[in-house]
Amino acid sequence: KGLEWDIVAVPGLAQGIFPVLPGRSECNEGQWTYKPSAIKGWMTGLGKLPYPLRGDHEGLPMLDIVSVQSTHELAQAQLEFAQDGIAHRVAEERRLAYVAFTRARHHMLLSAPIWSTTKTPRVTSPFLNEALALGGSGAAVDIRVGAWADMPIDGTEENPLAATEDAAPWPAEPGPRRTSMTDLIETVLTASGSPESMASTDTGGGNPMSAVTDRGIERSEIIDVLLRERRNHARGESAQGPTEVPSRLSTSSLLDVIADRDRFVRRRRRPMPAPPSPDADAGTAFHTWVERHFARPSLIDVDDLGDEDFGDVDGESGDAAADAMKARFLASEWATRAPIAVEVAVTTTLAGLTVRGRIDAVFTRPDGGLTVVDWKTGRPPTTTAQRERKATQLAVYRVAYARLVGRDVDDVDTAFFYASTGETVRPDSLSAERLEDLVRRSVKSP
Repeated sequence: KGLEWDIVAVPGLAQGIFPVLPGRSECNEGQWTYKPSAIKGWMTGLGKLPYPLRGDHEGLPMLDIVSVQSTHELAQAQLEFAQDGIAHRVAEERRLAYVAFTRARHHMLLSAPIWSTTKTPRVTSPFLNEALALGGSGAAVDIRVGAWADMPIDGTEENPLAATEDAAPWPAEPGPRRTSMTDLIETVLTASGSPESMASTDTGGGNPMSAVTDRGIERSEIIDVLLRERRNHARGESAQGPTEVPSRLSTSSLLDVIADRDRFVRRRRRPMPAPPSPDADAGTAFHTWVERHFARPSLIDVDDLGDEDFGDVDGESGDAAADAMKARFLASEWATRAPIAVEVAVTTTLAGLTVRGRIDAVFTRPDGGLTVVDWKTGRPPTTTAQRERKATQLAVYRVAYARLVGRDVDDVDTAFFYASTGETVRPDSLSAERLEDLVRRSVKSP
C-alpha cells in the first residue's frame, strides 16, 4: 500500500474469487446471479473468539441475543447476523480492491473468468462492473473493453475446461536420464562381480569404464567412487567418510557414542532416516499435555487440557493410553507440585565436547535443593545397559542445569517419571568428574 506501478493487473474478478465469498451461481430466465452462503462468523466453531470480546468489535456484525424474547426471534437474529456477515465480508474485500485499483499510475488491466474449476459459470465481480460503469460517468478514465465473452444462455452448458486432460499416467515413461542411469547401474553391477574384477577396474586395457566414457567424465568419477567403496568393503577396509566424533552433540547422540562409538561413526558416515516411532509420538503428546497442566492448572478442567493423539502404547489404543497416562500422572507426587522451570534448553561442555539437551521440568526440594525430572511414556528399563544409559542422560542434564543456574552439582538430583506405570525412579547420579571421564574415554579414537 502506498506504492504505484505504471501497469497493474488484477485478474480473477469474479464472484467467489474476488470478492472471496462462498456461494453458488444461479440462472433465472437467462439472468445469472450469485447467491452467497451465510457467513456466521464466530458462531461457526469453538475456535472463534466472540465478536463482542474483540478489540475491533465496533466494526463487526453484532448478534443481538440479549433482547430476544423467543426462539423465533433468536433464529431471526441469527439470520440477520449471517446476512450482516456477508455485507461485512464484501466491504472488507472492497477495501482490498480499492488498494489494488489505486496502485496503477497509468494503466490497469482487469479480467474476469467465466469458467474455472467449477461446474457452473462464474458471475462477474461487482468490483469489475463498477469499474466498467465509470466509462459513462464523465470521469477522466479511458476504459477499453477487449475480448468479452457473454455468459451462457442457461445453466445447462457444461464447463468446456472439463474436457481438458488433467491426469497423466504414473510412473511416467522413462526419459533420457532414466535410460542413462539404468545403463550406469548395469555397468557398475557388471564391473563389481568379484574382488578380482573390481581390482582390475584400476587398470587400463580391461577397464569397463571405457564403455561409458562417451557419457562424460563426471559419470566415470561416480562409478570409480562406487567401485572403490565396494572394493574397500570386500577387503574389510573402512569406507571414505568422517571417522571422528563431532565436537557438538545432542544428549541422545552422546549416549549413542558412549554405548558404541564405532557404530555411531558408521551411522554418521551413512545416515539413515529413523523409522516412525509410535512411542516417540506418544511421548511428544504427553509432554505437551503435562506442559499445559503446569501452565494452566487453576484455569481449566483436567479433561480440557488437550486432545493430543498419544498413539498406541503398550498395546492400549490411543484414547485408552492417553487416559491411563493422564490418570497416573495426576495420581503422582508431581501433579500437585509447581515446577520452577519447564522445557529448559541447556548446553554444557563435557571433555571438550559441546552437549545440548532439553530438560522437561525442574522442582525445588524441601531442603532447598533441586530435582531435574524427565517424563517418560515407555516402560522402565529392564537391563543394566538400559538403566545406565538413562542414568547418564539425567547426569548430563544435572550437570548442565547446575552450571546454568550457578549451583553446586551436589545440590541437584534427578528423577524419571514413567507415565506407563506411574513409577518415579531416582537413579544414582554420576558426579561431574565421573561423567567427564566417561565421555572422554568413549569419544577417544581406538
